[in-house]
Amino acid sequence: MQRATAQLCGLILLLLMDIGDSMHLPASFFDNSGKEMTDDDDNDNSKRRPELSFTLQPKGLEHIMKKSLESIRHDLIQQTPLSLSTNYLDLEISLNDLRFAEFVLPELHIHTVSASRLSFKTSGGFVRLQGAYSAVYKTRRLGQFEAIFEDINAETTVHLLKEQQTLKITTAKCKFAIDQIYVNLTPKLPQQINDAIKNAIIAAYEKRACGSIENYVNSLGKKLKSVAEIVDFSSKDVNRNENSKSVQHDLIHYTVNEESVHLHWEHKTNRVPLGMTSKKPLKREYTLVEPSMITLSISDDYLNDRLNSLINSEEVKISLHKIDKVAELLSLNCKEQSIPCVGQLAKLPTAIDGTGHFTWRVSAPPTLHQDAMGVHVVLPMRSSISYYTTAHKRIRFVSFDTLLKLRIKKLSIDQKADGRLYYQSKLGIESIEITNAKSSVNGVQNLIDNMNKVMMNLREEIGDVLTSQLFTGQLPINIDPSIKFTDIATDVDENRLFIFANFDIERNLLSQFLIN
Repeated sequence: MQRATAQLCGLILLLLMDIGDSMHLPASFFDNSGKEMTDDDDNDNSKRRPELSFTLQPKGLEHIMKKSLESIRHDLIQQTPLSLSTNYLDLEISLNDLRFAEFVLPELHIHTVSASRLSFKTSGGFVRLQGAYSAVYKTRRLGQFEAIFEDINAETTVHLLKEQQTLKITTAKCKFAIDQIYVNLTPKLPQQINDAIKNAIIAAYEKRACGSIENYVNSLGKKLKSVAEIVDFSSKDVNRNENSKSVQHDLIHYTVNEESVHLHWEHKTNRVPLGMTSKKPLKREYTLVEPSMITLSISDDYLNDRLNSLINSEEVKISLHKIDKVAELLSLNCKEQSIPCVGQLAKLPTAIDGTGHFTWRVSAPPTLHQDAMGVHVVLPMRSSISYYTTAHKRIRFVSFDTLLKLRIKKLSIDQKADGRLYYQSKLGIESIEITNAKSSVNGVQNLIDNMNKVMMNLREEIGDVLTSQLFTGQLPINIDPSIKFTDIATDVDENRLFIFANFDIERNLLSQFLIN
């Protein structure tokens, strides 16, 4: 039950984060003109599916590429030394123990080629290569050499392709050239031999570089597909193990626009949407000093569908009788108490004092709305009061519907070392409405009439229980621990939730770059 209650509010709480500084979304965020694939556009909102959109903003794409270049530099410097061979006339030349002694990163330029292609180009940069040479013609001459590369021009086009409802990343073309290379031999050899060594180095690295880049991009693309998943609410455990099951989504379309990557998914469901998901541009213009790296857009139908999945898969129950003051309320032998008790408000002759249970069960998914006063949650509950009786069985004496109206006072999200996201919140109860009261015995009308007032007197204690059981816990999202999120903020517009964040990635998430 505790797992279910935590999962119930896991996605809801994404809506309830303190509204941070205003954020920027590109004008093309909802522009489908460049989409590579699509279902038939249908204006019938009853057929819309829950939507989930992700945008890797220019700042985020640049960060990934910068980290990739730093990782490539690290891998090349640590790589096992290579060996090359060439000849000049009858002179056999061997180059051994080729090591990258120094690597100054080139500048990276990112350009949009089409709706599914991004071009990455480098310029500048500096590489110092060291090794040993052996020149054999009748006699053997040994020495050391140093090669200096200047202005490294690498160009590769990355192609985004749909593959079984996921995104496959491949290289469409690759070019590699070194504008300037200087070779120094110690001891020196004739210039013709020096030039032969230089040409051999250029040919070897220009030939091998594109194959290495292609392998790197393909490997990185496979890794990036598994860095995050939303866990199915009906699975046994939200943790990353053999019991967890991810929610399957359909990749509807993707676009590359303004050096950003936009991905749009829908989740298959037979449920009729509760609201109309807007596909219009945002009403407000968002501006900020420091743009975010990623933007996640979640439709109201997506949240409602996930919450419905939980309600249908497992009961969510809150035991109010564990609160001391509620236990006092359930007392049948009222003494000096700060609040009225059931013994004063109802006649339950067969009930045994001290056995009272006051239980809330979530009867429908919560709904949310935002106004000038903040973010509010409406939580429908089915309530019951029961006692163990002299007939040696528990009887439900009173049941009624309870509509809680809550306001989120404070919420924070934190990422632990294992990559999991946890939330903490503080909420207040604005009102409690009780309707549809029913009883199996006579003599409880006074209790029903006063229940709303009694509950409001206990709203602080009830708010603390809701905070601990529903609004504190782990989000049902698995994130690779190599990704660290920072500066998380949210906003709501139309029927969408927007989540903005920056991130950092550790080198072990990236693929190894090797030149063979």
